[in-house]
Amino acid sequence: MLLTKFPKALSLKEKSVGEQSLTSQIRSRVRYRQKLEKRKQNNLAAKQPQLELHQFSKRQCHGLDASRDLPTEFPSGEDKTSQEEKRLKMIKMHSTGTVVWSSVKQLMEDTYVAQRLTINGLNRMDKVLEEWPYIGKVI
Repeated sequence: MLLTKFPKALSLKEKSVGEQSLTSQIRSRVRYRQKLEKRKQNNLAAKQPQLELHQFSKRQCHGLDASRDLPTEFPSGEDKTSQEEKRLKMIKMHSTGTVVWSSVKQLMEDTYVAQRLTINGLNRMDKVLEEWPYIGKVI
């Protein structure tokens, strides 16, 4: 369609000195943008250190040993199902707005291991806060 509307501008022949066809200009511009993008990628790759931990990161301070994720044992008489029921009870209290703070405090203490397992398993804090709405709240 463009070729029929603008045959002279899109011709593949080079014009006189200082003039280029539109296709030559477009090709030059595309090549220029590709080179810039490649340079940016190379600069980013050069600037990023290879998996260097921040000096105050949890893994740096406490090591990579699996024991840092403890406790992983549920309290006596508790299992994953009972911990899940308590978590759902807290979510229900949070969503309805009828919060009994003494009950929330006890439930949070009882479900510490499940909270810990969730935090260690998920990297996104927004997901953790969805599952445990009272984490980080002063009770």
